[in-house]
Amino acid sequence: MAHLNPFLHQVDESLDSSGLEEGLTSDAPYKLNISLESIAEELLKKQFILTALEFHTEIQERGREVNRLSNYFSNPSNFEQQITSKDGYSANALYRTGSCSTFDSLDITRYSDDGAGQVDEKVAVLEFELRKARDTIKSLRENLTRSAEQGTSCLHENANSNNASCELDEITVAATEIKPLEVRAINHLINEYLLQRGYKLSSITFADENEAQDFEDWDDVGINTPKPPGLLKLYRDYHKHTVPQHAMRDASTNTVDALMVVENEHLIKELENEVACLKEEKNEFELALKSLRENEEQLKNSMVNKEAPKTSQSDFSKVPDDISKVSDDVRKVPDDVRKVPDDVSKVPDDVRKVPDDVSKVPDDVSKVPGDVSDEESVFSCKPDLSRMSSLLWNSLLRKCQPIAEFPSAQQVTSGSSNSEELVNDLSRLLPQIVPTVLIAKRGQLIPLLLSCAALHRNLNTRIELLHILFNLIKKPDTLQRATILRGCVNFAKHVGVDRSEEELLPQFWEQIGHKYSERRQLVAEACGLVAPYLRPEIRSSLLLSIIHQMEQEEKREDIRCSIVRSHSLVYSFIDEDDKYRQGLEILEKFLKDRNKMVRDEACRTLLPSMAAWSMSRRSLHLDLADRLLWMLETFLSSSENGKLDHDRSAPMLHLMPYLFVSVLHETCDIGSKQLSHEECRHIKVDDVIDHPSLIIGDEDKFTSFVKMFDEVISSSPIDASHEVLLWATHQLVPRLLKVGQDLDVSWQETIGGLVDLFALFQELFGRNFFLSKVTPQFMALLQDPNNLATAIFPVFTAAVLPAGEESSLSDFLLNSIVDISKSNLPLTSLFSSFILLRSNEKWHDVILQVLWSALVHDSALVRASAASLFAVLTTTDVSVNVISTRIVPALITLSTDHVTNVRISSIKSLSSLAVNSDVTSEIVERVIAQLTELVSSSVETFYEEHSQDGTLLGLHSVQTMLIAMATDMGATAHPKFRDEYLLPHLAIIALNNNRMSDVTKRSIIAHDLLEAYSGLSCCFVSGFLLHGSVLPALKCLLLDLEYLQSNQLTNATSLINEVERKIDQGSVTSQGSMDSVKRDPSGKSRLLHRLFDHN
Repeated sequence: MAHLNPFLHQVDESLDSSGLEEGLTSDAPYKLNISLESIAEELLKKQFILTALEFHTEIQERGREVNRLSNYFSNPSNFEQQITSKDGYSANALYRTGSCSTFDSLDITRYSDDGAGQVDEKVAVLEFELRKARDTIKSLRENLTRSAEQGTSCLHENANSNNASCELDEITVAATEIKPLEVRAINHLINEYLLQRGYKLSSITFADENEAQDFEDWDDVGINTPKPPGLLKLYRDYHKHTVPQHAMRDASTNTVDALMVVENEHLIKELENEVACLKEEKNEFELALKSLRENEEQLKNSMVNKEAPKTSQSDFSKVPDDISKVSDDVRKVPDDVRKVPDDVSKVPDDVRKVPDDVSKVPDDVSKVPGDVSDEESVFSCKPDLSRMSSLLWNSLLRKCQPIAEFPSAQQVTSGSSNSEELVNDLSRLLPQIVPTVLIAKRGQLIPLLLSCAALHRNLNTRIELLHILFNLIKKPDTLQRATILRGCVNFAKHVGVDRSEEELLPQFWEQIGHKYSERRQLVAEACGLVAPYLRPEIRSSLLLSIIHQMEQEEKREDIRCSIVRSHSLVYSFIDEDDKYRQGLEILEKFLKDRNKMVRDEACRTLLPSMAAWSMSRRSLHLDLADRLLWMLETFLSSSENGKLDHDRSAPMLHLMPYLFVSVLHETCDIGSKQLSHEECRHIKVDDVIDHPSLIIGDEDKFTSFVKMFDEVISSSPIDASHEVLLWATHQLVPRLLKVGQDLDVSWQETIGGLVDLFALFQELFGRNFFLSKVTPQFMALLQDPNNLATAIFPVFTAAVLPAGEESSLSDFLLNSIVDISKSNLPLTSLFSSFILLRSNEKWHDVILQVLWSALVHDSALVRASAASLFAVLTTTDVSVNVISTRIVPALITLSTDHVTNVRISSIKSLSSLAVNSDVTSEIVERVIAQLTELVSSSVETFYEEHSQDGTLLGLHSVQTMLIAMATDMGATAHPKFRDEYLLPHLAIIALNNNRMSDVTKRSIIAHDLLEAYSGLSCCFVSGFLLHGSVLPALKCLLLDLEYLQSNQLTNATSLINEVERKIDQGSVTSQGSMDSVKRDPSGKSRLLHRLFDHN
């Protein structure tokens, strides 16, 4: 291994041979027998500093160490001495920096004549010193961290020592003091959070105030200390951690105090006496409970549908068990004397409460003992089950609540019922509220305010807290209102009816006239939600007066909707006859409201509430249903509503399930007949709250009712006992048919409402009942051809026939087209029927089959009707494939018919294809070509109307039709259709109108053209068409207006000036339109050439 020693061949000549010979043997001159300590001593003695440093580094890399070299290089004073250069002259003291006094301050190359060659040596020295300094810092930090950990462990060890009292005090003090290591860690996390959130100035200031800490390096906190997550992560995970339960022990149990033993003996004797008294009281309670059980049936009869007696009975039945447990606990006292003071101190208070509660039972059985917050209290939070099922009430309540769930719903709902829970609420909420009580954060105060208002003993303080609650937020939004409302409901539930009426209702009075609508809406919603927790007389007087006053004064639609919901909840609990009539009047008023949102809300919430009340009175058909029918008849017959199209049949639509349930109740007796095992028909209702099973409250019971009803209808006739069913058959259906006769067929929305009404009627009462009782009444009216043009026809075809076979529907439609066409009746009822059927893709093929059958009919009147009706199938509701393959060929066939009326009828249907945004450009081009050829075709000489030029375009009826099409679809039609068909033909019509001899027709055309061009002036039109088509037509129109209607000259002149300005500016040139003209030398171009020749 001698050859591995670098000193044997590099420094051998420089060393003094005499010094080395002492450690060498003669027989092995190259064998290293000299010790490392001797080599280090010789190198340092000869001032071979760099060689010694290399030697020190090498042996350290091999895992060994020479103490002499380690001590030498770790001592800064060794490098402050004078050194001698290689040439023998003495150099000055080595230059040192002021930052440190280690070897890195040595500048070896400063006085060397070979400084450039010693740069590498200096770098090596500096790297070594840097590593050495880092090792030192690391070692110091490890020692510091270890010391901090040892201090903590010492505290834990001291906590387990025998001197419990002193050491517990030391632990408490130490727990409150923060350690330096913890200070540096928290400072680092705070500075990191400030930088991440953009608080740069705060971070700089914080760093200046802690200049002794390096915030850029976590190792400055502690070497072996792992870095925790950020502050945000720590905050979010805080509530997920469980605080360990420390073992607790009584420090005073290590020694036995004689005085304590004596006190325990006296206490045991007192407890034994109390137990004896309790046993006597227990016997008395058992006798009282036995008497109560004997009278249980009488109590149930006196408290119909009330759950309070059950609650009382169950509460009292727990008393003997509780007392027995207490007695057992007391008997164990002598065995464990230490626990006597803690356990037994609670026994007398808890047991003494039992006699007070039980003693109230004989005096007032109707009152439920215990907390007033019990949901099964006498003032039940649900209406009478005989009037409204629980399912219906829950569904109605969900519709009336503004928001079902929100972030703080659990806090508001749980609330506080005692002082301990109040302390918990304060502890949980105050840390969130105290730092920043901004407007957006004030909602967090609501649980605290409610808890304090519920538990405080002073009345004035409670009222003041509730006043703060309602004035906490100036304009509460939907979420904040929901939080306050949930809190008010929980407050009323816990404090009882007396305090709710005394403390909560006055706050409603103060807010009903507030200037902010959000406050008024809060009161409007709260009145209904707290109604279940008030006394009946307060509901029907004070509470109802509040919402009635708001209904009379309020104008905003959203608040009126809240008032409607509150009415529905309040009326669910009222039973007075005068209030029933008042409720019907209120419902009628809301159903007649001008705002559709209020009307819809009344149908969804208030109508079910009043319907359930009417059902409980067995007068639904005579009171509510009759009133709604009368409202529908009055509205349609009123002259002031002649032009309105409102769905006024919606109330009857929502009432129909309740009418059906009334029929079930009076028709079906479940125990009187064995039901069949056939599957019950499934009934579909759009709104869940209107489903009959929900109204009845039992799905199985409803299924049995429906089976029984179907069997009764199929097996026995309707007699006088079926009062509601007779009313529906002989009153409801005829009056609805009369409404259909009087209804304007153009009121598509109202007709759709009647269709939904009869469809639901058929769905509820069944197909068999409808075919036997309702369909014959329809057919009797439709035997009269005049009724084919009324709303009865679309109602029958869209509501009744689709439930049967397709063949019956198609045959009826085809026969109706023939009858209406031959009777020269308007096609409006057919259009309405096809539009209603078109909404369901299932009936598209049926409509096409009917129209194709009419297309090939022998009668020209039927073909003309089919040509007009095809316009129903040219909308986006029909697929493009059907349009291109079946509708377009049919219309082309009709446009080439030999009868003029048939061709004229196809113009509108063909033109309607250009409005469909889904059709392709090829279809539009076919439509343009076909229409251009169609209007250019000749008219029979014997045709009833004279043509100016012998073509269809010369007919006055065709001209007015084209002008009306340009007015209606000019802005929405395909641009190619507008530019290549409408505008050129309008110009031809304007030119021909100058030559019209009939002044009346000429005036009509001029007026319609002015209206059409006024609408087209807003469209983008190319400069070529403006110059070649629009401007000449307007000049021709100006001549007609000068001769016929001088009062319209100003409008025509302004249109001309606007067109000329656009042409001069050249801002609307369309090269595409000019290219299309060049490609199409026939058709439109020939029409334009006629205009140019005329000018």
